[in-house]
Amino acid sequence: MFKRMALVLSLAVALWPAGKAHAEDSGDWIVLLSLGAGLYPAYTLWSEQEDRWVFLPVLQPNYRAGFTMAMMGGDMHSGYGGGRERATGFELGFNSMLLQPLRNSRIRQQISHVSYNRNGARISTLEANAHYLIGVSPGLELGFGPGIGVVEVGEGNTKRVGAFQLGVSAHYRTEDFYLGAELRHQFTQVAKLDEGRVDADNTRLMLKLGFWL
Repeated sequence: MFKRMALVLSLAVALWPAGKAHAEDSGDWIVLLSLGAGLYPAYTLWSEQEDRWVFLPVLQPNYRAGFTMAMMGGDMHSGYGGGRERATGFELGFNSMLLQPLRNSRIRQQISHVSYNRNGARISTLEANAHYLIGVSPGLELGFGPGIGVVEVGEGNTKRVGAFQLGVSAHYRTEDFYLGAELRHQFTQVAKLDEGRVDADNTRLMLKLGFWL
């Protein structure tokens, strides 16, 4: 119980200063350091748990995907666009089919598509984020984890580049409705556009509203 409480506090350490830095346009590097400050001890505590793991849980008779569909809205900050701008998208979530712990936690796969456009600088992301979730109260889970993505950069003559991201998240379920939040930083490859080489690294803070299928 103590370790789970400490893990939750570590996630809070990551979420609060990183969100504040993002809201104040303090720079992606401050957001990243804030995330790392909480994610590192969270990972350390998680790795110390003696969880047993199930590979390919989708093959087990008791596996339940727990699909969710949600609309996403919030803001994204990128140096390419010169600051913050509203971003919208949608997300499909489900319990990981490749790996799951046996104890009171789970891995949740989140596949999302989000678009950002500021001053003609367009970023469109398609990403998959696998978060390790810990239940903290009935219906409420907190999570953290990595992800990979494909990012389309530019307007008109666009380029697609690969990406890697780290984030923290909150998930709440009440009956058939789903409410969530996410803060994540994304590292992208350099995109070679007509105007030159573009770094599309970005940070987004999103709310999610949807339902369980």
